Amino acid sequence: MGVQIILFILVIIGYFAFGESVSVGQNNSRKKYIIFVSVLLILQSGLRGLSVGSDTNVYCVDFENIVLKSWNEIWYGFHEVYIEGTGKDAGYPLFVKMFQIINTDYQIFLIFVAFVFFYAFGRFLYINTSSNKDVLLAVAIYQAVFYSFMSITGIRQTLATAFTLFAFEYIKNNKWIKFILLLFIASFLHKSCLVFAAAYLVCKISNVRFVLISSVIGAIILFPLGRTFAAFLVGISGSDSYMGYITRGYETQGAQTFALMMVMMLILLLKYGKEIVKSDEQKVLQLKIFSLAVLFTPFTWIDPSLMRVVQYFSIFMVSLLPSIITQIEYSNRNNGNTIYQIVLLFFMFVTLSRQAYYVFFWEEL
Repeated sequence: MGVQIILFILVIIGYFAFGESVSVGQNNSRKKYIIFVSVLLILQSGLRGLSVGSDTNVYCVDFENIVLKSWNEIWYGFHEVYIEGTGKDAGYPLFVKMFQIINTDYQIFLIFVAFVFFYAFGRFLYINTSSNKDVLLAVAIYQAVFYSFMSITGIRQTLATAFTLFAFEYIKNNKWIKFILLLFIASFLHKSCLVFAAAYLVCKISNVRFVLISSVIGAIILFPLGRTFAAFLVGISGSDSYMGYITRGYETQGAQTFALMMVMMLILLLKYGKEIVKSDEQKVLQLKIFSLAVLFTPFTWIDPSLMRVVQYFSIFMVSLLPSIITQIEYSNRNNGNTIYQIVLLFFMFVTLSRQAYYVFFWEEL
């Protein structure tokens, strides 16, 4: 039986075991359920074999090379990247070297990275969902849309994304200095996270519908001009390390599926966004940030690897879509639960139909 199937079975069992309630008094139950789910996701990511994901083995080679580097070489890496303009993300070797003070086992490192990300992810779910039902759907969305990158591929950007999830709380509290500081630190792990600074700016626009419609218009413009605009962004970044993603040709079938999901989300947001904002003002900021994912979706048609730009914003889907489904349930009380089940089964089907390769580290030769 596949790991994905086992995970879904355990998550569903946990849902019934911890019960369902949206009342404030039952928040402790939701907290326990989120912890339970987070542990499962940590184990799924951290116990993977080297052949799982496109970059796991590459990062293993980097990890072993960093063991052999002196601290002087690690610090000189900052000079190479930010003065000489060679290499990228000098903070990652420093992060790894600091971890290696405690342990030099790569598998333990994978578990640690998974813990960092899913602590941030679980905390985000606890703050921005209202029921275990929401959490269950959020996990299904994560597995269908974000698992293949966050859980088994990009370590540097997975860590950077964790920082942006923490930084979102500073947007909510209007603490822009802490927000910028957190992004600045995260940029040493993966410079692409600096694009999340746009989230703070877009949240200052008061009209939500204007933001959504503007993002649609911008996306339409970017579809034919996306490659040119992406090259411009790389040019002003001061580094050409990402130019390869823009200039190479690539199969974009996966991007088409993602774009379809984004269009469906956009239609639902335009229809139910007003009701969502009325029922939960916290969703206003998430709606605005998600609009940036709509805006940058054309980049994924240039090269699916540019999904790394979109995912900082699209991950807010995991809390927005459950809110949309809740509003649909209120509007269709007779069939509300059926709609939820259909959406849940859809994301589970998308995940399981891919038959993603997975082995635990002890299963590999």
